[in-house]
Amino acid sequence: MASSNYQTFVRWFWNEEFWLPLGTSWDQMVNQPGSHLYYPQATDLWPSIPLALVIWAIRAIFFRFVAEPTAKHLELSHTTRLVRPNATLEQIYSAQLKHEDATIAKKIEWSESRVRRWFRQRARMDQHCTATKFKDTLWKTVLHVLLAAYGIWALKDEPFVYDTTLCWRGMPRHHISDAVYWYYMIEIGYYLAEFRSHFFDVKRKDDFIMLTHHIVTIMLLALSWVCNYVRIGALVLAVHDVMDPFLYGAKASQYAGYNKLGIFNLVMLTLVYYPSRLVVYPFYVIRSTAFESVEAFGAALPFSSPTHPDQFVLPAFSYWGVFNFLLVVLQAFHFVWAYFLATFIYKCWKSGTIVADTRSDSDTPEAALSDSEGLVANGEANGVLSNGVPAGRPGNGVTVRPGNGVIHRPVN
Repeated sequence: MASSNYQTFVRWFWNEEFWLPLGTSWDQMVNQPGSHLYYPQATDLWPSIPLALVIWAIRAIFFRFVAEPTAKHLELSHTTRLVRPNATLEQIYSAQLKHEDATIAKKIEWSESRVRRWFRQRARMDQHCTATKFKDTLWKTVLHVLLAAYGIWALKDEPFVYDTTLCWRGMPRHHISDAVYWYYMIEIGYYLAEFRSHFFDVKRKDDFIMLTHHIVTIMLLALSWVCNYVRIGALVLAVHDVMDPFLYGAKASQYAGYNKLGIFNLVMLTLVYYPSRLVVYPFYVIRSTAFESVEAFGAALPFSSPTHPDQFVLPAFSYWGVFNFLLVVLQAFHFVWAYFLATFIYKCWKSGTIVADTRSDSDTPEAALSDSEGLVANGEANGVLSNGVPAGRPGNGVTVRPGNGVIHRPVN
């Protein structure tokens, strides 16, 4: 019974009228022994899982032998600021309970300003130090350089890059070369690794959005592979990949304190982003998916099903519409991000340096230090701990290094 229900669900989910152009079937995409043509199969996706584990392992090695020594050489802050333990305040913070500072201050016999400061500093404990953020962005810079380079190499000899009508002629019976196959699998593996690292990496304000983005991207890549939208999918990947090295390069330069290198990456990001996302993507990729595909399919792309003329059913080849809709939505995001990038560039131009990423955690150790420097200088107990010792109390040997926001005790 269970097996029968499963088979019914599979047949319903992989309905040929939804996923494929009329006149084609899944049977036509079966690879024949001895044939020089290879069509994508659902089972081809399994290698992306071990690839994700390999990428994760390489990431750990890179952090250990490249990123960490580089961060130490640059003398970036490795300190995570702590607060004086307080069970009452910790319970309120962990449960995210609404509270009145005055009521809590009276209960624990603290001043209201000290209670507010405790909550600010406790929130900063959940953020990462500059060194951690630098290592993360350095890794992503190197990885995206390699992904972009491999994508260009894999697609440079593919005819459909120069004639996008080839993305649709004869679809879905398109041969997939080894280079394109591995390009797709590496990209899926990367996003799987990103999905896993999302729970361990630097937390940002748009974490939920990025998690959703990774899930949707994995689904789109997997479905486009199974339905053999691989040619147009590879073009979408390539258009997006070329920008990422400069994006993460600018961030890594900012954390490292290399302002000129950051400005160079920002200039390159601008020169690449606007042409690729606002010109190439809509007038090269979306034009092909929305118009060239219709011309190629011809009568195979009606918006009614000939097999169910008297019933209300989904339009034939509905995935074509879903695919185009998602690409257009992505283009809408491109316009929004273009606006934010322009605003960011304007702020950098006015300040003459790379300003903070608006998506980043805004409460950095440096910002935390600016809140408490006066208290440390005045000898007031501010609740910040370093090496397990309350900072800011007279006579405890606490020193402050204003340059990197590190509070520590000197070794006796």
